[in-house]
Amino acid sequence: MAAVTAAVSALVAGLFNAEGGGTGGARGESVTGGPAGPGGDGASPECLGGGCQGRDGDEFGCGPDAQVLAERAEPIRLQLKYSPTCQAAWAKILDGEKGDRVTVSSAGGKSVEAVIAYGHDNYTKMVSAEGQFALTACAESDDADGAPRWKRFCVDATVKDVK
Repeated sequence: MAAVTAAVSALVAGLFNAEGGGTGGARGESVTGGPAGPGGDGASPECLGGGCQGRDGDEFGCGPDAQVLAERAEPIRLQLKYSPTCQAAWAKILDGEKGDRVTVSSAGGKSVEAVIAYGHDNYTKMVSAEGQFALTACAESDDADGAPRWKRFCVDATVKDVK
């Protein structure tokens, strides 16, 4: 009977870890992946330049060294952020309302957009910012109720703005 109990306990423990519980990490994250993996501490990025296109800066370890290259605080806050380690950028909208949009684009024509679905803030996925980059981030008010609350505006940055 003790052997059966031990076998069942081992099986249950193995299933628990395989599904992401216990020491296996949350939501299927690999314990062998190290700190650079999604949700890690960002010790080293998981993407670089064009490989970051369309990816989440925080999830891919690009957030810790991010710099705000350009910002405008009225009528809402818009930030253009850049990670030198990842050679990628993204835009963030703060103090907005549901439906407000933020877009970031590179001189090469790649762009990504994010919409505030709830709360007052959101940020885009990344675009490549390699070499002599030029970037534009824009914020646009939701106009679902008729006229927008404020006029669309943008900020620009280039490699010369990196600190």
